[in-house]
Amino acid sequence: METATHPYTYAAVLDTDNDPANNFNAQSPYNWDYWQGTDTWFTWETWSPPTWEASVFGENFAPVESGFRTVVYGDTIFWFIPAVEVSVSDFGYRLTGFGHDGTFAPESSGGDLTGGAPVEPLTMFTAEPIWFINTDFTSIVLDDDYEVCGPGACKYNEKSVESQKIDLWCTDDGCQEKYCGECSLFQRKIGDPPQDPDSWKYVAGSNQKMQKDWAYDYHCYCKY
Repeated sequence: METATHPYTYAAVLDTDNDPANNFNAQSPYNWDYWQGTDTWFTWETWSPPTWEASVFGENFAPVESGFRTVVYGDTIFWFIPAVEVSVSDFGYRLTGFGHDGTFAPESSGGDLTGGAPVEPLTMFTAEPIWFINTDFTSIVLDDDYEVCGPGACKYNEKSVESQKIDLWCTDDGCQEKYCGECSLFQRKIGDPPQDPDSWKYVAGSNQKMQKDWAYDYHCYCKY
């Protein structure tokens, strides 16, 4: 990726507070500086190949303590930035890549960025929530009529009623109030491959008791 004379810097640069007063301004003759209009810079760079270092800088290039991480997979860099380090939800960002020899001379520098030219407004961040479900299961695939819609706020219950007989049911611990959908009971035959598109099948709604069949695994999910 980099050479001994041309280190690289990859960065996610953000306006974390939507306050233009503390944003970096481009300095002539570098009017197309990739970081202009932003106040915090999450970087992944190398100055002494092949050593790479993740750093965060704020106003006046002062180092900032951060819990952010980068993950490189093939030719893609993933940026994991804690939400608590951004004070607004509707922030702008720019992703950049830049290589140079230390002089920043045009003939020995080059790079690219997301969005339009760096003198244009930042791209506004949009995202869908990621739900973390019970990690005891390596695969969560409901049958085609249902979709998991929230984390584990749907409690599984068992109770012995007779010798070798067990009742089981789900109770809603916050599916509808905190997240989405209905708390429901699903079953999957023991030994079925987790990649089966109909892996978990719906069997009962909240508080609907049924007798346990020992040939099946059971789990409760918040579902649409």
